[in-house]
Amino acid sequence: MLFIVYQLDQGSQGYREMRRFEVEGSPIRFLINDRGDRIVTLDQQFGIGQGPRVVVVYDGKGNELKKWALKDFYDKKKIKDLTETTTSVFWRGDAGWMSDQKGVWLSKPVPPSGKNADLDDYLLDVRGLKISKRSNPDIFKK
Repeated sequence: MLFIVYQLDQGSQGYREMRRFEVEGSPIRFLINDRGDRIVTLDQQFGIGQGPRVVVVYDGKGNELKKWALKDFYDKKKIKDLTETTTSVFWRGDAGWMSDQKGVWLSKPVPPSGKNADLDDYLLDVRGLKISKRSNPDIFKK
């Protein structure tokens, strides 16, 4: 998929192209920080929660820095607790940048009906390229 990164010129209120690059696959969602030096893609068109590219972090030039698969977030038991369709595993809820732009929060999904699943919220450190569980979702409001 082709990514084109633009920057807003505050004076003219127009946009100018900064760079173009290709990323592997067809991500469903992407997040670009304000500086344009970190891009995070989530899931792929062929299936949510499937394959080795559930989350990928790129630098601002399009170089892949790290990728994670679903097994990097949940063990087999927890994966079985997630809602599934033929092509997708719904492993997360919403996602967004932390206010300091050093990380991306990934909220836990709504548990399947009738299951008392112990699912997790995560914080993705886009500089240190690490994921960590967050037991307190209020951290996402900071």
